[in-house]
Amino acid sequence: MNLTMSGGAARANMFLLRLILTAISSPAVAGLGAAGAANLADTQHALVAELAKSYPGARIEILAGDAELATVTGKIRFLGETPRAELLIAWTDAERHAFRAAVPFAAWVHTPVATRRVMPGERIDPANFPLQEMNVALGTVREYRGVLLGAGASLQGLESRQTILEGQFLTSSAVQRVPDVRKGDAVRIEVLSAGLSLQTQGIAEEPAYLGSQLRVMTGKTKKALVGRLNPQGVVEVRL
Repeated sequence: MNLTMSGGAARANMFLLRLILTAISSPAVAGLGAAGAANLADTQHALVAELAKSYPGARIEILAGDAELATVTGKIRFLGETPRAELLIAWTDAERHAFRAAVPFAAWVHTPVATRRVMPGERIDPANFPLQEMNVALGTVREYRGVLLGAGASLQGLESRQTILEGQFLTSSAVQRVPDVRKGDAVRIEVLSAGLSLQTQGIAEEPAYLGSQLRVMTGKTKKALVGRLNPQGVVEVRL
C-alpha cells in the first residue's frame, strides 16, 4: 500500500511518514489490541463494500497487509481506482493529519473459458467452456467485466457469433441463442385478411426466434411478406 501525507512542511511530512512506515513494519503491530483489531475489520469491510459496487458478485481480495491497513483510522474517503487494480483512499487521523493511500486489490469471478477454437455459427458445447476464476480488476479482462458470462449463465442453446480462441473468456456479445429458423429454411405462411385464411409455402429471408417478426418470400409468387414466427415453422401474416 503506497502511503502519502498532505499538509504541513515537506520536511516534517517526510519525517512523520518515515515514523509511520517504521511503525507499519514493526513486529509490535502484529499484537493489535481489541480496538485495533476492530478498526482493522472496519477498514477491510469498508474497502470490500466499496469495491463490490464496481465488481458485483466478485470475490474481493484486499492485497494490502493487515499491518498496513491498521494505520488507516477515521472515516475513509474513496477517490477512485487506478488501472493497476488499486483503490485510492484518503483519511484524516485524530490529530488532523491527512493521508492518502493506494490499496491493491483483486476481484475474482468464475467465467467460462474456451479449451479450443470455436468458429462463428458453431453451437456452444458447455464441455468446451469450463469455469475458471479470473481477476477482472486487472489486464484485458478488466475492460470486459461488464459483459463476462458468469458462473450462473446457461450455455445450452447458444451459438458463437464470432471466432472464439482457445483460452479466451466468454462474453455475452460473443454468443447468441440458436435461432428457431435460419435464413433459407422452408416455412409455412398463413395469410390472414378480413376473416379469410390462405396458406402457402415460403422461404425465410433471415434468422428469427419464436414470437419475433420474420421476413419471408413466398415460393410461387416470390412476394416478400413480414409476419410473426409461430411454432412448427408457421409464419402468421396479417394484412
